[in-house]
Amino acid sequence: AREKKKRAQKQSQQHCSFFVRLGKCARGAECPYMHDPSRVAVCRLFLNGDCQDPRCPFSHNLDPQNIPVCEHFLRGGCLRE
Repeated sequence: AREKKKRAQKQSQQHCSFFVRLGKCARGAECPYMHDPSRVAVCRLFLNGDCQDPRCPFSHNLDPQNIPVCEHFLRGGCLRE
């Protein structure tokens, strides 16, 4: 019982990977992980100026912690400007 409580406490300090990547989680309030709206990925349509969905689950806030990193850029091979 003690270890189960410790494990649950540890999980609650971690961000839900589904919520961070998708802006939603099927478990909702039952999910043992954190659902922090400030950590949701940036909407790709928004980045291109094309998101018109008022209920979009993704972030429309350009915050460095939720902007995707281009793997190609990090390796010096990104072809986009």
